[in-house]
Amino acid sequence: MNNGPAPKDISTYDITWLRFVLEENAIVMTDTRAGLLAAYVDLLREWNSRINLVSRKSIDTVYREHILHCLAPQAIRALRDARRIVDAGTGGGLPGIPLAIMFPEKQFTLVDSIMKKCRAVQDMVETLRLPNVDVQCARVEELPLRSWADAVLFRAVARLDLITDWAIPILAHKGIIVAWKGGDVSSEIASVKKKKEVPSVRALPLEIKGETFFMDAKKLLCVIQIDKTADA
Repeated sequence: MNNGPAPKDISTYDITWLRFVLEENAIVMTDTRAGLLAAYVDLLREWNSRINLVSRKSIDTVYREHILHCLAPQAIRALRDARRIVDAGTGGGLPGIPLAIMFPEKQFTLVDSIMKKCRAVQDMVETLRLPNVDVQCARVEELPLRSWADAVLFRAVARLDLITDWAIPILAHKGIIVAWKGGDVSSEIASVKKKKEVPSVRALPLEIKGETFFMDAKKLLCVIQIDKTADA
């Protein structure tokens, strides 16, 4: 395990660096999970050379810009009590696959409407042998699931008011929406607060000890609480 300072050189953003930063933030990654995450990054890079799953500008810094982003301490804490989690608009399996690796006891349903992306994600899930991950090719608002999920995840998908409308039907009572956002979302939050099913919205800055990238980019994690008794 690396006991030195977090590396600065782009070439050193690797699984060792990731483990160091997570450990600095009180998140311990086992050797098994580290191996799975490293294997996932290799698969993501391979698939990304064939179809566009993540920006090719960020593929060399995938551990920093994507994996750490998904595993930010705020996200880990928000999902601690959730058992059934939907990743809506998963793209290349982000944030669903990294979180499924870190939370093997939780069940993840990864959803995307683009067939070629679903095929890539399904191949990665099968190659990694992740028994707690299911892949669905659909729009999240068309899922047959009703009042099922404890949490629905959206990473850079759409406005908060839209994703709230999409998520409410599949969320169980007292479920949460977790959305990775960037920039000023004050108007989006104000819009969501008007919905009768939303008792609270928290916008959490993604502040990660030992890593300034997310603060510089003004990235946030928005956690929206749902109260379905409001419909009664």
